[in-house]
Amino acid sequence: MKLKLFTILSFLLLFPHQLQANELYIPAVPTNQSDLRNVDFYLMTVGSGRKIADVYGHFGIRVDDRVSGIDSVYHWGKYSFDSPLFLWDFYRGELTYEMTIWPLDSFVSVYEKAQRSLIQDKLNLTLEQKNALYQKLRWNSFPENRKFSYQYWTSNCATVPRDYLNDVLLGNLKSSFETIQTSKTYRAYIADYLGQFTGVDLITDVLVGPRVDRSLNAWEAMFLPSNIQKNLSLVNRVDDAGQSVAGAPLISKSERILEFPRQTSHGHDYLFMSLLLFGGLGIGLCLKIWGDAHTIKTKSFNTAPLGMRVIGLVTTFYGIVAVILGTAIASNHFFSGHPDTFANANIFLLSPLDFVYIIIGLNLLLSGTNIKDRFIFARGISTFFALRVLAIGLLGIGLLTGYIAQDVTRSIMLFGSFNIALNFALVITCISRFPFKEPKANNARDLQQPVSAK
Repeated sequence: MKLKLFTILSFLLLFPHQLQANELYIPAVPTNQSDLRNVDFYLMTVGSGRKIADVYGHFGIRVDDRVSGIDSVYHWGKYSFDSPLFLWDFYRGELTYEMTIWPLDSFVSVYEKAQRSLIQDKLNLTLEQKNALYQKLRWNSFPENRKFSYQYWTSNCATVPRDYLNDVLLGNLKSSFETIQTSKTYRAYIADYLGQFTGVDLITDVLVGPRVDRSLNAWEAMFLPSNIQKNLSLVNRVDDAGQSVAGAPLISKSERILEFPRQTSHGHDYLFMSLLLFGGLGIGLCLKIWGDAHTIKTKSFNTAPLGMRVIGLVTTFYGIVAVILGTAIASNHFFSGHPDTFANANIFLLSPLDFVYIIIGLNLLLSGTNIKDRFIFARGISTFFALRVLAIGLLGIGLLTGYIAQDVTRSIMLFGSFNIALNFALVITCISRFPFKEPKANNARDLQQPVSAK
């Protein structure tokens, strides 16, 4: 259960959190053109929040209906933790979200209290397009139509209204942006937005697989609310025949209703973990080598046993981290419903089998002396180390040949290099390489004890 919670909480970081306010229902769509002229639509782009679940921002469509006198915002991001199967549903990739409707003043008030920026852009639509969009929103507002299956890249609070606008504009948005290739991947967006939270950057980077390493086109990148606002500001409006109207922007009258600076600091998970692992191992080796070389026997202190215990502590810590992450990677592949966690090449670096390091580390930590090279069979520890290095080598070959397309640059530099260094250090300094049994005497002379001179 702890492993499941660890994995689930890691991916809870990837979907937006929706604050609460009073809801409204959409009024009847005006049926004549004069009334539609008194209805305006706006994009409402909410900036990043200070909490992990708010970091990607939020998005909605404002409908200013001066005919009915209702000014409201329609947005797609409501979910509930109340369901007893919420965590399991999320782990299986089967979350259900729904659309909600808030009064404009409530929408603004909620995000002002949360200290999140808010940009409003007017949509320049024809009367026919206004009618089509209004009809979609009205249909979506009925309770039986509000829920939708959530997916954090392709079906979220930004992609649903994006797709509505694309339908209203006769597919022009998708056809315009899907041909524009960007240099960013989903993994890059994860690092940009979640990297500011200590521990989150490393966990998410390790737990997602190769599907997040494909370069995105501009249409796919519009899973992010800010990218929708930015991209739509670059295109012209479209007439009812689907033709672009030169010199007429699709959105205009951009207004910053709320302005709060986005937190841009970036965490240093990999640097911190590198200093912890390599630094601890280095200190332990120095103490062990110094103690062995100088044989400090001042009746009070010898640094060699302390060095062994420090190495044992680092080895135990590494083993715990490797087992937790490795087990999460394996379980995600076989049991999770999130395709972005499948076929994760980090399994070559972090494995459930790394519990061997916990056993070795605890032995060194408690005893402070060399341990015999035996795990299941003689020389079993050395064999296990060789297999771990082989796995890392196979990963490197897969990356060089292009067979593995996943970006594991940071994880292989940390966990791959440390695993090799740790294995080498343990074999050289902490693993007994002598026979397990004392050799038998060959003759009687070997059994004779030296006679001391009188």
